[in-house]
Amino acid sequence: LFLDGSGQLHVRKHGAQQSQSVASVEFDETTFGGGCVKALITHVVEALLGDAAMENTAKDYLPVLHICEAAYRSAQQGQKISLPESEAR
Repeated sequence: LFLDGSGQLHVRKHGAQQSQSVASVEFDETTFGGGCVKALITHVVEALLGDAAMENTAKDYLPVLHICEAAYRSAQQGQKISLPESEAR
């Protein structure tokens, strides 16, 4: 599963050579990448200055990192990688 730079969502089934587009998003180049980046930077700066609370913590992202690492291992080994139920959600 991957999102390309033009907003197309693709899926490639395990073992398949080709992916297929499963959804597309129309976007304005000034807001699709730049808009979300600006919003994130603004949020982080406000939190660092004490004007707002962080929406997420590093701990919130640990399951995402484990899933990403499993995806890389899967691609490297050419096989499915099982995740603990708590991280597969």
